Amino acid sequence: MNTAMYLIEAHTLIKALIKALITCNKKLADMKIKTHSTCSYCPEDDTIRHFFLFCPRVEAFWQHFFNWWNRLDNIQIPHTTELNILFGYMSNENVFMALNYCILHGKYYIYKQRLFHNNNLDLYEFLVELRYKLQIEYDICKKNSCMDKFDKYVFIFDTLLRFTFTFVLYLLYVWVNKLVYNKKKAHPWF
Repeated sequence: MNTAMYLIEAHTLIKALIKALITCNKKLADMKIKTHSTCSYCPEDDTIRHFFLFCPRVEAFWQHFFNWWNRLDNIQIPHTTELNILFGYMSNENVFMALNYCILHGKYYIYKQRLFHNNNLDLYEFLVELRYKLQIEYDICKKNSCMDKFDKYVFIFDTLLRFTFTFVLYLLYVWVNKLVYNKKKAHPWF
């Protein structure tokens, strides 16, 4: 998917969220398209607020996300509210603009996972996707000689580059250990 299409989809998601047009199970049940209004992940009614905020899996995702964010170069977000997650932080400071960018992509990640019936909301998977999106933004800014527009994302981008490298090394370590463990099970003398 190209960047322009992705940005249009992300923008459409926010517009739909504001107008409450995202078809959560409650809305589908009200329209008689589904027979139940319960969440796909838990037994609660699946409203827009539940879909993006209050489902236990989504709450855990946001908790992990804000814990990760607060560990970035001593950047502390003192108080997160429902409105901050739904509509972003009202500030023109670069750190809040970068945070809003991440939150927007977090909501889009949640939306995609639920849309494709993926029960997994994994922060690490999201961070890898976020790093990929920032790489695209970086490449576009570099190609168009407008790196000043990317300045607000530099600290996240650098962090995610280090994170991705470390994460890949970790996955490689797990994979190698799994191979060695399976060989030892098959051949105890190995």
